[in-house]
Amino acid sequence: MNTPLVVAIVVSLSVFAFLFTAAYHWLMFGPNVTTESLIEALNYSLQTITTVGYGNWVPAAWDTSKEGLQTRILYVKAISVPFMLVGGSLLAVLIGIISNALSSR
Repeated sequence: MNTPLVVAIVVSLSVFAFLFTAAYHWLMFGPNVTTESLIEALNYSLQTITTVGYGNWVPAAWDTSKEGLQTRILYVKAISVPFMLVGGSLLAVLIGIISNALSSR
C-alpha cells in the first residue's frame, strides 16, 4: 500500500470536511456554536462525503417558509456541489487503494 498517498488523502479529506463543516455552520447557524449546530454541521459533511444523501435535510423544528432560510439552503446547495465532487472522489480513491491492498494479500 502506498502509505504516503493514503496519509495525504486522509489529511486532504479531513481538511476538506472541516472547511465545508465550517462553511455549512456559518451559512445555517452563524457564528454561535452550540452542540446541536455542530452535530448538524458534521452530519452534513459526513452525508455529503459518503454520498449517503439528505433524508433529513431540514430539521423539523425550522420554519422553512421564511425567505432567509430558503436563501441559506440555496447557498448550502451551491457549496455542496464542489464538496460532493472532490470529497466523493477522494473517498473513492481511498477506498480503492485500501481495497487493492487488501485483495493483493
